[in-house]
Amino acid sequence: DASMPTHVNNIVTRGYVEVQGPDRLMRPTILGVALIHGLQAVDGELTQAAVRARIENDVSEVAQGRRACEEVVASAVSIFREKFRRVREGIPRIREELAVAKTQRHAWENPTAASEPQQSDAGPEQSSQGQDV
Repeated sequence: DASMPTHVNNIVTRGYVEVQGPDRLMRPTILGVALIHGLQAVDGELTQAAVRARIENDVSEVAQGRRACEEVVASAVSIFREKFRRVREGIPRIREELAVAKTQRHAWENPTAASEPQQSDAGPEQSSQGQDV
């Protein structure tokens, strides 16, 4: 299992988050958010710590002699085979989320511009009575 610094490095390197400021706060990128949305649509448990915590608990029980190693390994393999199957079948849904994210990229790259009203170069709009709106 990788260490926490390795996990953090991986998600930064892969472009899922950006580290910002002297406090080194992580901000998700649009790619990271799209990936999370896609995974949630396929198998919501993949975005939560529950699976990993359950397996870590199982491993602790092996270390304490309460469970057999083979049983825990078989259980973990079964869990992740099913999750792999769901992700593989859900790839079209994940791709949809990534496509939506691409259309919203401008809002992530320049959040203040995305919230400002868009001005048309065509001049003021007119109502059906010909008055400026």
